[in-house]
Amino acid sequence: FKDAHLTGSTFPEDSLTFKHLTCIFDSNVIHDTDNKRITNAIQYVTPFVVAQKGSQNHLKAISKDLLAQLDTSCTDTSPPDIKNGQVIRILKHVKRKTKGKHFLMAEYKCDRGYNFKQPFGKWMFCSKNSWVGKTPSCEKKIKSDGYQSDSPNVNLPQVPAIAGECSPEDKEKCQYLCHIHNGSPTCDCPIGFTKKGNDCEDINECEINNGGCTHSCTNIPGSSKCSCPKGFRLTSDGRSCEDINECHLRNGHGPCQDTCENTPGSYRCGCANLNGTRLAKDQHTCADVNECTEGTAGCSHSCINAKGNAFCTCPLGMELGEDWKTCKG
Repeated sequence: FKDAHLTGSTFPEDSLTFKHLTCIFDSNVIHDTDNKRITNAIQYVTPFVVAQKGSQNHLKAISKDLLAQLDTSCTDTSPPDIKNGQVIRILKHVKRKTKGKHFLMAEYKCDRGYNFKQPFGKWMFCSKNSWVGKTPSCEKKIKSDGYQSDSPNVNLPQVPAIAGECSPEDKEKCQYLCHIHNGSPTCDCPIGFTKKGNDCEDINECEINNGGCTHSCTNIPGSSKCSCPKGFRLTSDGRSCEDINECHLRNGHGPCQDTCENTPGSYRCGCANLNGTRLAKDQHTCADVNECTEGTAGCSHSCINAKGNAFCTCPLGMELGEDWKTCKG
C-alpha cells in the first residue's frame, strides 16, 4: 500500500503510537513521513507480514515442483493451534526468480519455559487452502547448569536453553534458518528438509517405507500425507486404511433402493424384497419387470402389466379360474 493514513488508535497501546502519519511501503520496510523505520507497525496494518530482505533466498533450493504447490490461498484458513505455543506471524514470501511467485509461511513460537521438540520445526507452509508440513510441537525445557538436555541423564553440555537470535547479517548468509549454537550463528533447515551444501532440499518421505502409509503416499513440502483408495478411509493414526460400510446409511439400505451388501471397498445392491423388479442398469435402483412381454405372467389369454405384478384378463363370455390365470368359458 502507499499513502495510507493511520492514527494512534490503529495500533495497540504497547506498540508505537502516532497522532498522524503517512506510511510508505518500500523494499519490505515501513517508514513514516520522517523516514523512520517502524517495522513493528506492519503486523497491525495487515495480518500478513511481508518477509524481510534476505528471505527471498530461504526456499530457493526447493524443487520447482514442490515450490509450485505453495501459494497464498490460506487467507481464510488459520494455521493449526499447538499446545504450549502459538503462531507469532505469517510471512508472505516473494520468489523473484519464479516471476514473482508468492506463498505464505506461518512462524510459531513456544510459550515461556518450553522449546520446540524439533529445534528448527517452527514453520508451516500454505498450499491449496491448507497449511502443510509437520505441525510444530513444544515441550517443557529441561535445564541443568544453564544447558538444555533432551534427557536428565545426559551430562554432556547441550544447546543453551536461551540461544539468542542471529543478527540480520548472519540471517542473510543462511539459505533458510539461522540459530545460535554454542555462541555462534549456524544455518540449518526446518523439519522435512535436509541440508545439501548451503541449500535446503525437501525430503521425500514417501521414498522411505512408503512414508509409513499402508496404501498411497504423497510427498508435500516438509512432510507427506497418506491416502486410501475409493471405498476406504484413513484411520485415526493417519496411515492405515479401513473399509467404509456404505450400507450403514438409510437403515441398512445405503445408496440402494432395496437391499445393500457391503463388500471390501465397495457395496452391492439387490432387489430381493421388491417382487416383480430387477436391478436397473444404474446398479442402484430396481426396475419393473414386464411379465406380460416376457411371458412369465402365465395368462391363458390377455395380460395387463402393473408395477411389480401382472394381471390376467379374459375375453367376453369367459371368466378367470381359481388360479387367476386361466380363462374358463
